Amino acid sequence: MACHHSQANTHTALDLTKQEVRVCITEAQPNNDKPHLYGIVLNQGHPEKVRVFPGSNGSADSTIRELIQLNDEDLAASNLSLRVVIWGARNEETVQWSGAALAFDKQHPHDQTIANNLINDHALEIAATEPRSPLDVVTEGQIVSSNQPDQIARFFQQGDNPGLLLTKSTARLQGKTDQGLMVVLRVAAELKGVQVSDLINEVMWDAVKSGKLWACQPDNGMP
Repeated sequence: MACHHSQANTHTALDLTKQEVRVCITEAQPNNDKPHLYGIVLNQGHPEKVRVFPGSNGSADSTIRELIQLNDEDLAASNLSLRVVIWGARNEETVQWSGAALAFDKQHPHDQTIANNLINDHALEIAATEPRSPLDVVTEGQIVSSNQPDQIARFFQQGDNPGLLLTKSTARLQGKTDQGLMVVLRVAAELKGVQVSDLINEVMWDAVKSGKLWACQPDNGMP
């Protein structure tokens, strides 16, 4: 399943418009007006560069969008390939084609695994460097600090859905597992000797009864 780029001595290009091709992802452009990935497709054995968008207008896949936030070195080393439908040729010297990746659930299972691992590793790196609230006091011997990615990973890998995570901007809105939030909940539940679900229920009921559900603490660095 690794990406292999070979150079042919002669090259008669095929028109890939409206064709589904397998693109080896090599880099990302997160700061572009239209964030996208770049990759290589073999056209008659000749490598050609493809601009890969996370979907058509209004239907971008959330997981593919997350891949655009990764650094080029990790993408290039991962051997990640995506199934892409080519929209048409590009009139650029270095980019020959433009297209959209198929939805993540339509990608090859091997590539889904690679993509999930890349996204998970990226999320752990972010969690390790995110600033903490001044109110977040940790007792020595319980959990050292948020800059211990291996310790965070151990807590995160517990539970019913290990490894499932998205960025905070998408996970909480979609009701999916938020790695940073789950770490906090699992650590707190472990210290109290209760289940995470029971802890969530108690916190939510207390928030409703006390009115804290509608309060915020911007001066303390909390949302």
